[in-house]
Amino acid sequence: IYEASRHYPLPEHRSHGLSAQAGLLYVCLFFEVKTLESDFMAMREIVDRYFGDSWVVAYALGYTADLMQMWATYPAAKQAIGNAITGSTVRQLQERHQERLADAQAKLKECLLEGVLTEDYVSSKTPQLLSLLREANTSIRWLLLQPTTNDPKLEAVCKISARMREEVLGALVDTALLEDKVKGILIPLVSNRQANWLRLQEEAAQAMDDLAVYFSGQHALKRKVRNEELEEFFRSLQQRIEELSLSSQEDMAALGRKVSQVDKALDEVAFFHEVSQQPQILHFLSDARQLLQRMLRTANLNEEMLGTIETVADLSYAWHALAGYKEAMGNLLATSPESVKGLRALFLKLASILEVPLRRIRQSGNESHASLVSNYYSAGLVQFMRSVLQDIPRLIFQILAQLATLNASVSPVAWPSRISFAELHSYAQRSESASIEVGKLTQRIALLMRGIRETDVAVL
Repeated sequence: IYEASRHYPLPEHRSHGLSAQAGLLYVCLFFEVKTLESDFMAMREIVDRYFGDSWVVAYALGYTADLMQMWATYPAAKQAIGNAITGSTVRQLQERHQERLADAQAKLKECLLEGVLTEDYVSSKTPQLLSLLREANTSIRWLLLQPTTNDPKLEAVCKISARMREEVLGALVDTALLEDKVKGILIPLVSNRQANWLRLQEEAAQAMDDLAVYFSGQHALKRKVRNEELEEFFRSLQQRIEELSLSSQEDMAALGRKVSQVDKALDEVAFFHEVSQQPQILHFLSDARQLLQRMLRTANLNEEMLGTIETVADLSYAWHALAGYKEAMGNLLATSPESVKGLRALFLKLASILEVPLRRIRQSGNESHASLVSNYYSAGLVQFMRSVLQDIPRLIFQILAQLATLNASVSPVAWPSRISFAELHSYAQRSESASIEVGKLTQRIALLMRGIRETDVAVL
């Protein structure tokens, strides 16, 4: 609750980082009614810090409260929230989040292209990926929660159209997909961080040893390249690489500087005459520098990154808000069968609602209560999933009905003894178009069935 804000370093994300505290504060203020009624300065400070850009607050497992309505009978609270939340500010906030979401979704599409998310890409672009997920999730949270307001004036300002619902859902699905793929790559990298770093360190040190042997003149194929200065230079780099360590915070703090020094030395030595005239040595130096960069990226991986993803990906606040998006989910399935994979990732993201009520119960060690609470919320999650996925069989049978009515490729019952070239050409065109249509429809069925199978595996 109190450590979530460290995962939101930007000032514009402050209310999202403090959202858990804001939910508790909303409840606690009802036990201090005098503050709500007459402490105008305290309420102004509270609103500016916690509710300056979000007046619909999620306070417990998807339950939300509209502060414009709930604080209407408390003078100090009403004045504070009324000064901060007006029609013009809400319109500006909505336009800003829509623009951010559009920019984030374009970047999400680029990251989700086949072959982009590799281990090297994720390890080198982790800060950028975390920033993208943070930006997308904060805008999605605002656009999911705030339009559910009960205030007539604000509801008219921030009303979400059907088209906008589909855009928000599309961004939510893409965000869930990226989170799932990034976690799938980061988790083994973080767990094997020490072993991977030692392997890369050994390879980099061996590369320096090979270069030192080469310039010692003892190489079997190159006995005329002896250069004692270069040999000593690469031996010293080998020793510096072998001395690198991750054992303490001091070593970690100095690691980036030491690796940068070695990398700079390798870059400068490439301009030496005896080195620059040998392409194979230049290529070897380039590979050694890449090993150093991979060492540095591997050392920077930590559990904090996974914690940031878990925090910004939390969707428990939208437990009830997503009920209004079932129709949009059905439309998404109908227009894009491959989106079943995205819905699978969305269901896994929504499963974060199971962690919120179980966190304190597990800390207390009460397994019996943990089982009861888990079963209750699991049943609700499964019911929501069924209500969405039941559209898939309906879509499949609709596609099968379309296949059954395709008769353009059926040959006539009896061919005439003579047929004109134009008639034969017309039949061939109809047959070809029908085959293409059959292929498209069967592909849609295959994508839907594969999505169901993958979803079942994930849930079970």
